[in-house]
Amino acid sequence: MEVDAIKYKTNCWDLGKCLRSYIFTHWKSLGTLIGGEPTLMTEMRATGIVLLGILIAVLSNTGLRLFPANLFALCLGIASTQLLTLLCRDSSENCFRRNAAFGVLCCPLLPICRLLSISSPEINSLFMPNIDYAFQVMFLQGSFIASLVVVCHNLLSQIFKRKLDVGTRLLLLFCVGALVMASFITTTKAWRSLDVVHFVAWFAVLLIQYVVHMRLTRWLPRSFTLGEAAVVSQGFTTFTVSAGTRYKNALEQLLQNEHLTSTLQATIFVQTAIMSCFLVLLLLFLVPCFRKTIGYYTLVVGVAAAFSLPVLLVFFDENFVTWCFNYITANDVKIQLFFHWSACCLASVVIVYVNASPYLVKLSSSVKDSNSKHRKSDGRHVSTTVRKQFHFLAMVVLLPGLLLDAEMLFVAASCAFVVLVMLESLRVLRVAPFGEKLHEYLQVFIDDRDEGIVILTHIYLLVGCSSPLWLHHNSTVHVALYSGFLSLGIGDTVASLAGSAFGQHRWPDTKKTVEGTLCSVLAQLIFVFLLDMTGVTEIMWAKCLTAVLLGSLLEAFTTQIDNLLLPMFMYLLLI
Repeated sequence: MEVDAIKYKTNCWDLGKCLRSYIFTHWKSLGTLIGGEPTLMTEMRATGIVLLGILIAVLSNTGLRLFPANLFALCLGIASTQLLTLLCRDSSENCFRRNAAFGVLCCPLLPICRLLSISSPEINSLFMPNIDYAFQVMFLQGSFIASLVVVCHNLLSQIFKRKLDVGTRLLLLFCVGALVMASFITTTKAWRSLDVVHFVAWFAVLLIQYVVHMRLTRWLPRSFTLGEAAVVSQGFTTFTVSAGTRYKNALEQLLQNEHLTSTLQATIFVQTAIMSCFLVLLLLFLVPCFRKTIGYYTLVVGVAAAFSLPVLLVFFDENFVTWCFNYITANDVKIQLFFHWSACCLASVVIVYVNASPYLVKLSSSVKDSNSKHRKSDGRHVSTTVRKQFHFLAMVVLLPGLLLDAEMLFVAASCAFVVLVMLESLRVLRVAPFGEKLHEYLQVFIDDRDEGIVILTHIYLLVGCSSPLWLHHNSTVHVALYSGFLSLGIGDTVASLAGSAFGQHRWPDTKKTVEGTLCSVLAQLIFVFLLDMTGVTEIMWAKCLTAVLLGSLLEAFTTQIDNLLLPMFMYLLLI
């Protein structure tokens, strides 16, 4: 139905009256489409699955304890916010990805996954000093607050039909912060060891996250939902805090004349590479002259010379190139993995070339514009079955690394992330000599989720498969490390192929089939059974069964990017 304009005074004291009127005049929209294909009930089912998973994960974790009343308030707040954002979604808003709801269900996943991963007593005592743990807990609670503030800000903007002033934003920040801190308090008292510097750093990082989350959908319109932007902004600030903590601890060891372990040096190498990548992107955004071909390559070389090399020289006893060679050739397993992954990289290039070449003639007759607002899967784009070849390739990459050397897989996945992000910047800016060709070939593989300037689904696939490795702090092999492999490599791939082959019965209000979901569950359980039989890792069948069932249902109902959402949700249940 057509949305009537609501003309009320827009001061913050009219919020209750305006909200009641808005919902009353839009109550019939409960049965209508929200922003396109996805319906209210579909997204609410997905939100219910996520909340159930959070309840199970938190209540079954011995290291992180929440009071039942506070946990109930947390879940109730997420559910009510999700309902209100769906009711108040303005279909004329042109900055969010279409055919998807706001995605409030994404907001708590990364902070809670990180909290659970650092909250076991073994990790606290062996891998993280008490003061660092306290700061991480405090930051993650605040990260969730900042995401909900952005969601509520967008909600109020929809209701009032105008941008909010500074006073209303501060009032909103205070209210949401008080609510979340009251419902999301852990039993640890380590926060008392923090000083003023930690609190200033905490506020600064969360302010950065708030700004990035608010502006991300404006900088890259049609590329994110509000929930996906929350995960990206949370990931950026979580990485920043983790890298800063790791640099500080490494410097303290060096000042005490302690030798850095190979694992710590590998982590510092990876973090320096990622921070250099972020610095390049920031300068590309701020300084237009760097977006030209000569300026681009000058910037990359300059950042490497002025930032990356000096940082690595501080932490490495030898030339970092020599260190990389020694790390790769440290044993036969690392050498074999290096050549195996090199072959996989070559295979991915061949897959792109072979599948894209037949479509390039058709593409040449169309408008080659990555900013097109109406990308559809037509004769110029490959099918979903062809895109699942990359999921299969991800399985081939992940499994040997998980079984043989998870640390090296962590390093390789992080380096691959940097390479993919830099290649995407080349494509978007059409930097010679590779930018235009990359655009032509990758455009063939896009689907209706890649509506914006950037193509993110292939990066999301890598991030989803690697996120369990990045989140996990324990050096022991854990079934949670297989979350990306299970949910994307096996579950999502089997569900898609089986549903396309013989799916007959569809889940309500979705295109996903019941047969595809059942095959996905069966395939994942078979793999878990093989892990248990071979003794690769300890299997807790109650957790695995819950994770597989709820993860498969979430894949069927969510309107968010499953490559980003599913691995974190499964990790949450398996950790």
